[in-house]
Amino acid sequence: MNKTLFAVLTALALTACGQQQAAAPAEQPAPAVEQAAPAEPAPAAEVATAPAAEQPAGEVDHVKARQDAFKKVGESMEGIGKMAKGETPFDAEQFKTLVADMQTAGGEAFQHFGEGTQGGNAKAEIWTDMAKFEAGRDQMVAAVTALNEAAQSGDMKVIGPKIGDVGGSCKSCHDAFKEKTN
Repeated sequence: MNKTLFAVLTALALTACGQQQAAAPAEQPAPAVEQAAPAEPAPAAEVATAPAAEQPAGEVDHVKARQDAFKKVGESMEGIGKMAKGETPFDAEQFKTLVADMQTAGGEAFQHFGEGTQGGNAKAEIWTDMAKFEAGRDQMVAAVTALNEAAQSGDMKVIGPKIGDVGGSCKSCHDAFKEKTN
């Protein structure tokens, strides 16, 4: 797969996750990522479907918790995108860690969309059409799971298309369920 296709797929993915498409200034170092072997993420079906309503009321700021988790997803996607575009050297182990981090943070974020957790940039349609929202969540979980599987190959020819699938799943959910911000 050529660099142009990688750049297009990565731009789509970064745009969908709310990241800037322009390269970071040279004086800013890439986000530090531990070089340790990635922790085995919990199965997507377990982390992505636990309802927030199971937690005692008042103990968790669900809006902040999901925004923080989605920020981690975006940071992971940014690191993935930089490797895919050749802005940073491809490191298969670091890439696997970024994908595992994205998978874990995405699961954490979706735990904070239960009844009574409205607010932030989340549209009301999440709670009025939960089936559609859950279908979007499932699409994202499947795309990140497939990216994680592809990452195990360490081959960007296998990985590249999966990055675009993740970005597309993020974009479709953002278009339907996230308020536009400046």
